Amino acid sequence: MVKKKALELEQTMKIEDNIEESKVKAKEEAERRAAIVKFNEEQDKKKQLAQLNAKKKDHGSLEEQRINNPYKTIDLSEVYSAMV
Repeated sequence: MVKKKALELEQTMKIEDNIEESKVKAKEEAERRAAIVKFNEEQDKKKQLAQLNAKKKDHGSLEEQRINNPYKTIDLSEVYSAMV
């Protein structure tokens, strides 16, 4: 009877120890996953910023766009003056 109680007590203690270890491991895992998510979000932000900067660089400033614009504006009065 005493042995049985001692075994039950020992098993209960082992179970409690396992529960505590599981909580510690779960907390560490949660922190690790949170760090991974944060890292991935930072990488996505950097990637989007780089794409935005590349897009701005490709388009250039307004002055550069005016210089590179193959289409010229014309005065419509010049076009229709011959018709009048």
